[in-house]
Amino acid sequence: MPLEDRTPHATDRPSPVAIPLTALESADVLALDDQNIYWVNASTHDSGAIYDVRTMPKSGIGGPVTLATGEGWATALVVDDRSLYFNTRRCVGGSCFLSRDNCSTMRVRKSGGMSEIFVRGGAGGLSLDSKAIFVGGVSRENSLLHVDKGTGAVGDMRDGSLPESIAVLGDSLVWTTNEPAWNAVLQTAVPGAADESKRAYITVDDVAGPVAIDGDGVFVRTKSSILRADLKARQITPITSVTSAGVADLAAGDGTLYWNDEASLSAVSKDGTHPAHWIRPERSMGRSGSTLNRSTFFAMVKSSGCRDDKCVAQEPCLR
Repeated sequence: MPLEDRTPHATDRPSPVAIPLTALESADVLALDDQNIYWVNASTHDSGAIYDVRTMPKSGIGGPVTLATGEGWATALVVDDRSLYFNTRRCVGGSCFLSRDNCSTMRVRKSGGMSEIFVRGGAGGLSLDSKAIFVGGVSRENSLLHVDKGTGAVGDMRDGSLPESIAVLGDSLVWTTNEPAWNAVLQTAVPGAADESKRAYITVDDVAGPVAIDGDGVFVRTKSSILRADLKARQITPITSVTSAGVADLAAGDGTLYWNDEASLSAVSKDGTHPAHWIRPERSMGRSGSTLNRSTFFAMVKSSGCRDDKCVAQEPCLR
C-alpha cells in the first residue's frame, strides 16, 4: 500500500510504515489500551443490526477474538483497565432510532462474556476517567450524564444538549453539541472538581464534530476544518481544512493532529505546519469513506530508517 509524505522536509526523515494487523473486519468504532486494540463490527440484516466486540494485540501476534455479540449498531467505544463501554442504537428495517428505548451504553469485561446495559438511553459522545463514564443521555430532554463505574449511579451535568463528542481535560470535560441554530464547544467541570460551577462555551459556524485534547489545547473537527478552540479567551483559530468522511474522526498527541479524510489518513502539527498524508490507499477505504472502517487495520510504526528495502521498526503506535 503506497504511503505519501508531503512535509517540506520529507526526504530528511524516514516515512512511517503501515503494517496490516488483520483483515475481513468492518469496524465503526476503535479504542486502545497499552496492549490491545478493540473495535466493534456491525452488520445489518432485514430486521435490524448485529454487533461483535473484537480485540487483538497491538503487536499483531495472535488473531482477533470476539468478546461479545449483541443486537444494535455501535456508535462509540472507550476502554479502561477492566471493561469496554460502548453506545448502541437499535435498528429496525434499516433505520436506527434515537430514543431512550432504543439507545443504550453497554459494558463488557475485557476478558469477554455477556454485555450488559450500563446506561439506558446512552447516546452521542462517550468518555471516561478513573471513577466515572461520561455520556450523552436521551430522555424527555437531551443531557450530559456522569455515571459512577462502581455503583452505576447516574447524575446530570447539563440538560438540554446532546454531546456529539466528549474529551476529558483535567477536572473538566470538553464536548461538542449541535442544536438547531447553535453549534458549540463547551467546557463543564466534573463532579467533585475544585470549582464545580466552572463552565465555558464558544460557538462555531459549522457542525461541531469530534474533539481532541493535546496538553491544554482543545481541537475540534467540523465538516470543512480543524479548529483550535480557546475557551478561556473565547477564540477560534483555524488549523487546516479537511474533506468529508462518512464517519469523521480526530486524534491528537505529541503536538500532532491526526484525522481521516475521504480515503486517506492525514496529519498536521497543531500549529498548522508540516501537513502529511500518512496513508493514502489506491482505492476508497471503508463504509461511507471512513479510513477506520476498511477491512484492514494499520499500525503506524516510527522507523529508525530503511535501507535496501529493510526497515528497523521501533515504538509501535496505532494512529
